[in-house]
Amino acid sequence: MFESYTREEKIASLIEDYKGNNLMLFEIFLSQKSDKQLDSLLEDEVERMNDFAYSN
Repeated sequence: MFESYTREEKIASLIEDYKGNNLMLFEIFLSQKSDKQLDSLLEDEVERMNDFAYSN
């Protein structure tokens, strides 16, 4: 699903709604992940959002 995203787009998508104080640390954490790991994190985030939407 996210294979067509560039690495920068994947990271930007994961931090888009991030409101924590440690944004820089989160960006560093994500930058150390492989593309496959970023895809997995994005898929987990989409699943979490879907679960939340259907529970309301």
